[in-house]
Amino acid sequence: MGKSLGELVRLARENRGLSASQMATMLGIKGHAYRRYERDEVPFRADTLIEIAGYLEMGLDDLVDNTKAKKPGKKIRHFTVTGEPQTIIIEIGGGNE
Repeated sequence: MGKSLGELVRLARENRGLSASQMATMLGIKGHAYRRYERDEVPFRADTLIEIAGYLEMGLDDLVDNTKAKKPGKKIRHFTVTGEPQTIIIEIGGGNE
């Protein structure tokens, strides 16, 4: 049986080297709220899923494709959240470093 959407998002996030807390910060939500998405306790909003895919540098089709979510991608080495409105700066590393 295939993986749930929450599991696929978790796999993709982990393969990019991000913690759930870091992703929550990037989305501007609390960590426990984000983890509820990954545990499939609440459905993803379309705009939230699009935003997650953007931060992970994946298309929505890749994010929900079980084979592609598992593949390692470029690791997110550092991100900073600053200012009002919130600005997110992400530094991407190469391959499987």
